[in-house]
Amino acid sequence: MERKLRLAERGRELLKQRGIQGVIRPVPYKLALPIIEHASLEDNDELQDLWANLLVSAVDPEFKGVIRSAYIDIIKQLEVIDVHILQFVFDSYNKWVVGRQQTAIAFGYYFSPIENPVGKLEIIDRLGIGFAAYEDSADN
Repeated sequence: MERKLRLAERGRELLKQRGIQGVIRPVPYKLALPIIEHASLEDNDELQDLWANLLVSAVDPEFKGVIRSAYIDIIKQLEVIDVHILQFVFDSYNKWVVGRQQTAIAFGYYFSPIENPVGKLEIIDRLGIGFAAYEDSADN
């Protein structure tokens, strides 16, 4: 029950942060029920927050993406280290893209963001994890 209450509170916080008020988008039961079930069983706050974000995206009337049932299978397989690595890669890539775009605009050339700006040694170093932990996460 404690985890369900935390999920509800986190969901309210995320709705408020996104400025979502009033009418929300209905979520099909085949998505809503497994999201709520897995989120309620999750002991780790960071992992539960992933579920809360997925649920809030699903009810957000302004969200233009598609919430696929595959996301449920992906999130339920993640460990905290996987989330940290994915977040680090995502943040590094976004920072790299913004820098490259600014350079491209300044010098008037076309920029295509297809490179990977972060490698495993940087991830291991910045997150303070071992090589084996990185490899296990990458395999996952």
